[in-house]
Order: sequence, then structure tokens, then C-alpha cells
Amino acid sequence: MGTEPRKNEGLPFEVVWVEFQDIASTLKSIGAEPTGPGSYTLPVINDPNTGVIVSDSFVIAEYLDKMYPEKQILPTDANILIELFEQYFRAVAYSALVKDILVKTHDIMNDSSKE
Repeated sequence: MGTEPRKNEGLPFEVVWVEFQDIASTLKSIGAEPTGPGSYTLPVINDPNTGVIVSDSFVIAEYLDKMYPEKQILPTDANILIELFEQYFRAVAYSALVKDILVKTHDIMNDSSKE
């Protein structure tokens, strides 16, 4: 939901657009786990081959690499480096960028999501 993982990797997919105010209820309705305490974020995938629902971009990439090894997303043996970078980014850079991210996100939202 939300983004298009594997768009050029040869795996079929369907994009489902979810309005901002509907993210939590939509993800709860399909059985997705929160990505933080009571927090639901996109992207999320629902693998039709296994019925598994996976949240969080990095976790999705790891899952897809495990389930579809012929279509690797992450470089071999780089998972720990990517995970460390993501933790660092969230701890340092994200907090500095969050205001700009939220303003730009608001600018591109549909009117119903701005409320």
C-alpha cells in the first residue's frame, strides 16, 4: 500500500492508495502490525503468495529478499550496514528534517487528507 516496491523487479503488485486519515483503520482492518507503539505507517505489503502482511520499508525489503531470492533488493551481506544507517538517520537526520517533510507532505495531500 502506498508505494510501489519491486516495480521493476518482475514481481506482480497492486498499489492501493490510502488517504492519510484512513491509514490506521485500513491497516488494522487487514491485520497489519503497528510500526511503533500504536502507530501505523506506509508502506505495507500483503504477499498474496503467503498471506503475510509486512510493515516498514526495511523489513519489507528483507522479507522480499528472503521469499524471492532470485530478485534481491538489498546488496548481499549489507543488511547490518543498512540497518545501522537507518537507525542513525532516524536518530539524527530525521528529527532535523521532519518539519520540512510534514510541510511538503501536506502540500501534496488530497484535500480530504489535509483535514
